[in-house]
Amino acid sequence: MKRNLTISLLLAGVYAHAQLTNRVMVTNDYTSKSSDYIVIKWVSKKIKYDNGYNIYRSIEGQGNWEKLNDRTIDKIPFPFPDKYRSLPKEILQSYAIAYEKDMHYFADKKHEFFAVMTYLNMLRSQELGELLGITWTDQSAQKGVRYQYKVEGITATGATEEIGVSEAIERKAYQPLAAPDSINISRTPLAIHLDWAMDEETSVATVIERAEEGGDFEPIFDVPLYISTVEDAEGNLSLPTPKLILDDTNALATYRFRLARVDFFGQKGKYSPVITLSPKDFNPPSAAEDVQVEVDDRTKKATLRWTYTAQTPEDFKGFRVVYKDSLNGEAKALTDYMSATTLEQSVQFEENGNYLVYVATEDQSGNVSLSQPVQVKIDDFFPPAVPTDISVTQDSAFFTVRWKANQEGDLKNYYLYRYLGKQAPASKEDYTVVTPLGCDTTVFVDSLEEKLVGTLYYAVAAMDTNHNISMISASASYSVPDKIAPSTPFIKKVSTVGEAIQIVWMPTIDDDLKANSLYKITPEGDTLSFVLSASDTSFLDNDLIGGKRYQYYLSCEDLSGNRSGKSEVRLAIAPIDKEKIKQAMLPNKIKVSYIKNKKYAVISWEYGEDVKTDGIVVYKGEKKGDLRAVSGLTQKSSYIDRQVKRGETYYYQLKVFANGTKASSEAQELRVKSVKKYETDY
Repeated sequence: MKRNLTISLLLAGVYAHAQLTNRVMVTNDYTSKSSDYIVIKWVSKKIKYDNGYNIYRSIEGQGNWEKLNDRTIDKIPFPFPDKYRSLPKEILQSYAIAYEKDMHYFADKKHEFFAVMTYLNMLRSQELGELLGITWTDQSAQKGVRYQYKVEGITATGATEEIGVSEAIERKAYQPLAAPDSINISRTPLAIHLDWAMDEETSVATVIERAEEGGDFEPIFDVPLYISTVEDAEGNLSLPTPKLILDDTNALATYRFRLARVDFFGQKGKYSPVITLSPKDFNPPSAAEDVQVEVDDRTKKATLRWTYTAQTPEDFKGFRVVYKDSLNGEAKALTDYMSATTLEQSVQFEENGNYLVYVATEDQSGNVSLSQPVQVKIDDFFPPAVPTDISVTQDSAFFTVRWKANQEGDLKNYYLYRYLGKQAPASKEDYTVVTPLGCDTTVFVDSLEEKLVGTLYYAVAAMDTNHNISMISASASYSVPDKIAPSTPFIKKVSTVGEAIQIVWMPTIDDDLKANSLYKITPEGDTLSFVLSASDTSFLDNDLIGGKRYQYYLSCEDLSGNRSGKSEVRLAIAPIDKEKIKQAMLPNKIKVSYIKNKKYAVISWEYGEDVKTDGIVVYKGEKKGDLRAVSGLTQKSSYIDRQVKRGETYYYQLKVFANGTKASSEAQELRVKSVKKYETDY
């Protein structure tokens, strides 16, 4: 029975997803076997252009467009010729909508359905295309040449807008569209599902014909079926699967189907091969009963036993063991189908957990019944074997650890442990876990700092899917030679302490530091070194000359002979003892004499060795506490005082000046009593 459905009804609920787009289509003349003209047709999102269209032609790829129409291509106005009056109602309705309404009408959401319906009818009906003036036949195209066609619409203001450019086509005899492929037709107890491959580049709709047993083929729908995209739960658009569901079927009836595509010019293509759908048995077999189960936790194996009485033995196919994660979950097969005489089966589980296990019975038609479920609980308390064959190699700062793979079927991953020390760790607690999240391979590259020194120990433990962990393996070790120099020391401060210079530095952080070396550069440019212990952080230098400039820097050495860089050079000036300098400045062998016959006094002295002074000033007075200078600054070694009188006592003092320092001698007494010479030596 043909369904009395129109294209508009088929679009209900999905028309909003249809995409109005500009399109220029070409085909060879299908109206006559003797004609090989090229037929052009176009549609646009605007549905119509008020002032018609112009059409152009160019040889493929050249872009030199030649106008083909002398007059503007336009719609056929009312009243149109009688040959169009017998067109289907929906086609005439589309013509009336496109003729009378402008785009403001179609832009209104409540009229969107009419825009989509009109657009689809323009695609599938050649007669509607002639009425609307959106088709043209090119009779002047040359054979053996491939052409492209361009169409422009003319707006109400006279402006032109390009609608599009066609694919290339050659003038030749018309070939109908190939039949649809990938056709899949199946039936359920209440409906028949149809699916097929779409070709949206060449066809706009599909004709589906059905014949009941002994009857003729009839179209299922009055018009070709247009399939629109639909929106899924995530908002994505795609073609539905299946594309058609027929619910007016009889499960006991035999049906034949054939399909054909409809192109953009309303022409039906070649039919597909006839597909026959035979009656199908939807009655399930009886279910297995008295299902019993025994579980071996060590092997994760469950053995099921059951009883079964077949209602129709000739239709019974066999058994299969299936499981579910929950009562409403999907059944997953644990075994292939077993013969109808099998009433016992062992099944292997890969992971621990609680499972609902069923015995499924299936007949020759694929109908399945499930038994009552039995619960299978797989618990694993048995750890994997201890990993073996641990080895470690080094490349720069990378250490590659390898071990032999465990053979347990439920193995999940491995844990790698590391220890750095002089001997292997006493227990697992001494190790550091290198892979806290586990490692699912038997090779691991451990990246460590370059300052690593000592012996590395690696060990491995295995864990299964039930989180059982094996004992830790025997360790593999690798001794790392020390090629890393200590860090460059840092001198914290250089200061004077009494007559010495003290150098203080920050302690160098190095586990195997052997010694510190302090270097001293003297004022003469000589470099002296002092080897100090690794724990020393200061040095007091007493071997100095006051006022001299000295330089110091530091380096250190570890037990492997690696030497650090040199610290920054620090400067210091040796402290000066002014009292010693003053004593050194004082002259010696001071003599005060009175020369009778000359009637003057003479004060003489000698300078000390290596003493450089600015000069000496002689002071004189009749009292020790009241002396005044009687000479200027002199570098001589004597002074003559002509201002002396007999019977008087005088006191003389020498003051020495050098480098801004002044040193004074003891006052020397001179008594002038008579003409007899009097002399005092000091």
